[in-house]
Amino acid sequence: MLKRTLLLLTVICTGFVLFTTTAISLERSHEKVITSEELQKMAGLRNKIIESNFIEGQKSLTKIPSMLDATVSGLKQYKQSLAQKNKLMEKIQLQSKVDATVSGLKQYKQSLAQKNKLMGKIQLQSKVDEVRPVRLPSQGNADRDCSDCEFDFTPYGSECCDSAWDEYGINCADLEGNYNWDCSGCACPGDTPGECGDGACNSNEDCESCEADCGVCGECDDGYIADCADDDCCPESWIGDGFADCEDQAYGCDLTCYDNDGGD
Repeated sequence: MLKRTLLLLTVICTGFVLFTTTAISLERSHEKVITSEELQKMAGLRNKIIESNFIEGQKSLTKIPSMLDATVSGLKQYKQSLAQKNKLMEKIQLQSKVDATVSGLKQYKQSLAQKNKLMGKIQLQSKVDEVRPVRLPSQGNADRDCSDCEFDFTPYGSECCDSAWDEYGINCADLEGNYNWDCSGCACPGDTPGECGDGACNSNEDCESCEADCGVCGECDDGYIADCADDDCCPESWIGDGFADCEDQAYGCDLTCYDNDGGD
């Protein structure tokens, strides 16, 4: 039984092998066979491709010198352009420094001019604001109480504006306007209207309205002369004393009609 089985299997395997071999042979018989002519064409095509690549390579090699020349020329132009650019930048920087210097000089000149102008104004204002002394001879009592006045002007002729009124008959308005005194806090009796006959030539009185207090117009006591601009009486010693008593009446009198204040 075993032998029969083995024999059967052998026959089957042999048949399968024969069938497979036959099938492969048939398939190969159907394949196209490449002829020698076709092989020659293929070889020629391969050689032509190789030659074409060689020719292309030769062309590329011949282009290298011109490419190098173009590169060198481009580098030269770049260097020239860079040099010109650097030179231009130097000029621009130099011009900027020059412009900055010129601008600085202009600003300095303007600042100096403004400073000089300001100093001139300050000096002028200082002259205007300079406290002037009263140079009149005392005419009355100097013992008035000056405790209410804020400033002491003793070095300038009287302790305060109120005492200056008692001594010289100059009211606060004249002291502040013509002598640059500051009468803050003072009672200023000479600036308030008075009554004719009270012995003081008040701000609302003159020689025409009150001869009793202000005297006769055009007449002055000994040692005094008439003001060239109004009816005031001014010390005769003021003529030619070195202080200008002009039309602006800086000290309360205009003495220009007396030989231009004696040349002052």
